[in-house]
Amino acid sequence: MPEPQAAETVIAFDEFAGWVRPVTVATRFRTFDQARMLVHRLESAGRPLPLSLALRWMTRGAVRIEDLRGKKVVLYFFTSPGGGN
Repeated sequence: MPEPQAAETVIAFDEFAGWVRPVTVATRFRTFDQARMLVHRLESAGRPLPLSLALRWMTRGAVRIEDLRGKKVVLYFFTSPGGGN
């Protein structure tokens, strides 16, 4: 697992998946500035819609998926006028 940079929280996928419960997710509404999910290969990530929606709920800013080779995908979600993504 990568070492966290300044002001960054790094958690394992299994721990995050454990957060994806209604009570836990609800208490973390917009807790983080941005979120990135690190996977081995983007191609193997599939379509992680439930986890992506949970990340969006907990994040004020950008949500992206990255792989160990440096490839990135930014996930865009509808936000209200004036809302940042």
